[in-house]
Amino acid sequence: MVSIYVPPFASTSPDGLAFAYASHSLVRSVGRSLISWCVRLGQSADGQRSTSVADAARKCGQSDGACCEHSSDRHGCRHPRRASLMALTSTRLAFQIALSHVDRAITLDQQVIVAQHPSETTEHLILRVLAWCLLHEERLEFGRGLSDPDEPDLSVKDLTGEVTAWIECGSATDEKLQHVLHHTRAQLHFLLTDPRKRSTIENDRFHQWLIDTQLVRELAMNEARRQKWTVTIVGDQFYIEVDGKSVDGAITR
Repeated sequence: MVSIYVPPFASTSPDGLAFAYASHSLVRSVGRSLISWCVRLGQSADGQRSTSVADAARKCGQSDGACCEHSSDRHGCRHPRRASLMALTSTRLAFQIALSHVDRAITLDQQVIVAQHPSETTEHLILRVLAWCLLHEERLEFGRGLSDPDEPDLSVKDLTGEVTAWIECGSATDEKLQHVLHHTRAQLHFLLTDPRKRSTIENDRFHQWLIDTQLVRELAMNEARRQKWTVTIVGDQFYIEVDGKSVDGAITR
């Protein structure tokens, strides 16, 4: 609000009234100019901010607004890789699996739904499905995979919610494996295809499984989102038929 000082003689003097009226008109004119200037300044700032956001988005390969770090108060992408992955959705694959694990006397026919993270390779997903077949037991479930690196690829929980089996696939640091052994009472299984990634940990609750690399590669060549597997496990050998094609591979402990 703008206050205007009116001289004491304004109420009785025509000149005073004219002066007050002129002053009032001047203030209104100046006020309108200030408001117009502020509006233009705000529009210019918004335009510059939008340009900064768009530029930052393009630097990390995302369309405007696609990156979680590109907001009105962040003009740079601190985690471009994570932001890129979050912009994509997981792919759901369905496996109809007829499993016969001879040594463990397990026979079942069940559909398994697996979510493939945008950054997850098909080989890693296949290894998770093979882990489900090899280590199957009641309440075995897939974890959230690469979307949460602190969670297992698969796990088993008892009726109280405690993890009784923790399964890692592909690769895992000794630090993470030791952390699991130290903070849980679960049986820890580690499935891998590269013998160079074997862990040196020795623990009664730690079990390593080396899966034939060629078996995993051949299974990964099938890109269908719906697959039918017939899996037979005898001793240390997988025998798998996928949509009429037979493959097999060794399991080394």
